[in-house]
Amino acid sequence: MKVRTSMALDMSIEKAFLEIQKMSHLMKVSSPLIVFRPFQDNPLPQTMREGKTYIVSLRFLGFIPLGKHVFTIMKIDRKNRIMTTDEKGSFIRVWKHRMSLNKQKNNSILYTDEIEIKAGFLTFLVWVFTQILYRHRQRKWKKMIH
Repeated sequence: MKVRTSMALDMSIEKAFLEIQKMSHLMKVSSPLIVFRPFQDNPLPQTMREGKTYIVSLRFLGFIPLGKHVFTIMKIDRKNRIMTTDEKGSFIRVWKHRMSLNKQKNNSILYTDEIEIKAGFLTFLVWVFTQILYRHRQRKWKKMIH
């Protein structure tokens, strides 16, 4: 199943593209619904890098364990401002995430998340939660810049 959410942002496209590469940004916009913690105390970098794989421990609402989540940064396309990840977790076999930024005519930018999900019999439930999570993340990012 696929999820697609977009929002307009009033910030420079360059700054927004740098933000989506920061681990701290991911943690801020996801909390408190999902809290990321280093897996087995392995430190996480400040900035995600293309080709690197990161392992985190996920917690729903900060205290309900969701297990290990592994994500690889497949591509950071600076020219087209697209970042793609290949992910999987304890309950999720496939989580392919594409983040893109496009300039709009009104000097804002359009930020879009596209996620492909495969989680076996849990796919529908994960899809519903993903709809909620990504709308939360986008709403929180908007609040952070205003």
